[in-house]
Amino acid sequence: MSLGKILSDYAYVFILIMLRYNGLFLLTPILSSGLIVNRLKIAFSFFLALITVPIVTELYTVEVPGNLLLILADILKELSIGLIMGFIVLLIFSAIQLAGQYIDMRMAFRLANAVNPLSNSSTPVVGQFQNILATLLFLSINGHHILINNIHRSFEIIPPGEAVYINGLFKMIFRASGDMFLLSFKIALPIVGTIFLVDVILGFLARAVPQMNLFIIGLPVKILVGFVFLILTVGIMVNFYNNIFNELFRDLEKLLKLFTGG
Repeated sequence: MSLGKILSDYAYVFILIMLRYNGLFLLTPILSSGLIVNRLKIAFSFFLALITVPIVTELYTVEVPGNLLLILADILKELSIGLIMGFIVLLIFSAIQLAGQYIDMRMAFRLANAVNPLSNSSTPVVGQFQNILATLLFLSINGHHILINNIHRSFEIIPPGEAVYINGLFKMIFRASGDMFLLSFKIALPIVGTIFLVDVILGFLARAVPQMNLFIIGLPVKILVGFVFLILTVGIMVNFYNNIFNELFRDLEKLLKLFTGG
């Protein structure tokens, strides 16, 4: 085999590895944050690929396909692995933020928005609080390291350009998308349910004491009750988020096995 052929194959493997890492940096919360400049994300992917390529070349023999369509297919496969993993993580954080929006609606905070620096978008106040709490917990358990390690280990399971897409993979993605709404409802239910009971009590008061201006009294009461229960349930939410992230990491391991057709 000529030196040029060896170098071209080696460069091809390196590009495929880098694309798999790039997919993770494109969608994953925290890693895809707008606070991290794109050049830095590409640099991270480059150095991670630099570390990974000797391991991959030792495990597999990958040659540059002679057909341009096959090359494009390999590129899309590698990019999609990182993108799908990032999308699954994104769904969890979206569920947490959606739960915050439910709470904001009941606390009359729907119009009070704050800027989310991670996504460069406007989010309600409680949604932002829930998002920051989940982000800090995710970083404290080294979730970002676990994600990068999963991509690194994925090369031992899925050879470059050999990912397959079976029905089980798409079922898992659709199930995770549907579970996002159920998860957000579970997170918001304690506070939303409590504020609903406050609304019921205020309704009885409105019937019993018609002279009382409940519109003036009701909003501060709901905000106070919402904040009190938000503070009281922080410890419970931390444990709940921890369980969610542990389950997420188990799902990502199952996801990698599905890419092999298993």
